[in-house]
Amino acid sequence: MAKKKKKETLEDLIPDANLRDRMVEHLYSKKPLLSEGSVFSELLQSMVNKMLDGEATDFLDEERASGQENKRNGYTSKQVLSAAGPLSIRTPRDRNGDFEPELLEKGQRELSSGVDEQIIALYAQGNSVEDVRRLLAKLYGISVSAGKISAITDKVLPEIQSWRSRRLRSMYAIIYLDAVHFKVRYEGQYTSRAFYTVYGIDAEGQRDLLGLYINENEGASRWGLVLKI
Repeated sequence: MAKKKKKETLEDLIPDANLRDRMVEHLYSKKPLLSEGSVFSELLQSMVNKMLDGEATDFLDEERASGQENKRNGYTSKQVLSAAGPLSIRTPRDRNGDFEPELLEKGQRELSSGVDEQIIALYAQGNSVEDVRRLLAKLYGISVSAGKISAITDKVLPEIQSWRSRRLRSMYAIIYLDAVHFKVRYEGQYTSRAFYTVYGIDAEGQRDLLGLYINENEGASRWGLVLKI
């Protein structure tokens, strides 16, 4: 008769008693799993550092196998932003300065957090820079400076300008005009605004947004101005 497999206990999964107790306490606290100061954030930090160490070890093994003389030369410390909060990262250095980590590049200050996209999305909804800072702290437990938020939102400006100045086709088979009303934040208050939309369909059936304009309300006179533009 086959022997029954022993069920793994929490002690088997997490041998470190102190870490185990802290994880259980955090889970029962109902606090976000990934937030600044969370034990789970510490685990992520430890994992990243160990993976960087592993990358350095593999790199130096390959160097030695190819006859290169190279060895470790301490660490470079830096703070990295992540969805789990800021992480204290120690990137290994080599004597020749040739080691380039893949997980987290030398100049990289974010760990695939998607924070940039989240900031742009929050800002696009009409939130002020301070509102974005507060929401990021509340949702993810991370602190982002006003300067960094402004630098991130400024990234989209060249793309918007490029779209506005792009060359249009000489002819569109169909032109659609429509106005949709949305609630937006304006001068600290939420109010309704009309978004005038003009898009065309070319001879190949491809759609192209030709223009997007905002006004307090929809009216014939405003449509006349849109068509003149």
